[in-house]
Amino acid sequence: MIDVSQELSVARASESVSYSLDTSKLPRSFDGLWEHILRVLGASLRNFHKQSGADALCSLDLTQWWDRSKQPTLLLAVYFSTDARASRDDLAAFEPALAGSGLAWSVDGVMKRPRTARPVLAIVDGELVQVWLRRPDGVVAYGLAFAEQVGWRRHVAEQAEPMDFLAEAGHAVCRLATPNPDERRRVERLKLVFAHSVATRIVQADGVIDDGEQQFLTERFPEQRLAELGVDGDARAAVLAEAEQQLAGLLGHHEKLGLLSTFYAACYADGRLEVRELRVLKEAAEVLGLDRSEVSAYLQRLW
Repeated sequence: MIDVSQELSVARASESVSYSLDTSKLPRSFDGLWEHILRVLGASLRNFHKQSGADALCSLDLTQWWDRSKQPTLLLAVYFSTDARASRDDLAAFEPALAGSGLAWSVDGVMKRPRTARPVLAIVDGELVQVWLRRPDGVVAYGLAFAEQVGWRRHVAEQAEPMDFLAEAGHAVCRLATPNPDERRRVERLKLVFAHSVATRIVQADGVIDDGEQQFLTERFPEQRLAELGVDGDARAAVLAEAEQQLAGLLGHHEKLGLLSTFYAACYADGRLEVRELRVLKEAAEVLGLDRSEVSAYLQRLW
């Protein structure tokens, strides 16, 4: 039985630094593979906290993918998220432990953590903790099993054995941190209006908006969401001006790269990548205060 009497708040931000691993290439004979992965993820969280002083959450997801030979494969995706205004150097601290793990992690960039991702580890006030979740049928934690197939293991606190977890990690029932609702709404308004303006300029750059580009704008920027945030109609121009002045100082580096990912997707919405579209993207990156060489390096990862 695991003592999970402690309760903690963990980072709730959805923009996450993401890495993935092709599970078909994992050594099935690797004894203690799950423990090894936990140690690597724990080391990444500790490195980040040492560099930034901030809390972070690590979540995992299993996703079906198709390789270059059009063969299905199962990816293990890792999402590191933080509520802090993290710098480029802060985010880079996640990577060394993964690079030295002996496993073939790929760098996926900054992505939104999917709803299917399951929180596994967190670092809170410098302490590494195993994440437990309160569910209607009990307090549970998730891990992975590596056998013929990779799959989830579900642990119930009353029946769990300490040997299934990292000895150096504490245990706590975790919930997503409660944000300041007014500040969160303000920043979301600025991000949404700025992203919508830039994406619209990108799809208009070649003088034609085709069906794929229109679908992209409709799905990424629904009018209902714009109306909910009070930026429909004439209000957009004033909010956009505020966004262009303030976002560089309000957003963490991961949030800025997350916007770049959206802009890149807009460039590719018609299936083509054109210089005029990339020019708009790079102008937006400058507004966000991103270094040009770093933008180019990040886009090469997305290509």
